[in-house]
Amino acid sequence: MSGLSFSSRDSAVKRGTRGAAILPGNPAFSLLFQAVSHQGALKMTPGQPLAPEELGARREWIDAGAPWPAVAVQQAKRADWWSFPPPVRSAVPRTDAAWSRNPNRRLHA
Repeated sequence: MSGLSFSSRDSAVKRGTRGAAILPGNPAFSLLFQAVSHQGALKMTPGQPLAPEELGARREWIDAGAPWPAVAVQQAKRADWWSFPPPVRSAVPRTDAAWSRNPNRRLHA
């Protein structure tokens, strides 16, 4: 994993495995800016780079030192997110059909 995290300003400006995502005051060397402007090896978003006004807003933000909210954003607990509950094994439906001797086939009945 890259170690990239935007959960706090400190984590966004520290070096990950590829370098610092954000170098406050220096968008040209910020990996985030390089990626969204399609200037480096990383390309965020796939396809076209961001519109010029969107790139300009990100450049200005980084030029201004990448200010971050003083109050931390409350994060949901992992258990509250829809994608994090552990998988639950469903019961295989019963059927009398001869073709469904295999439990996997009964799931497609």
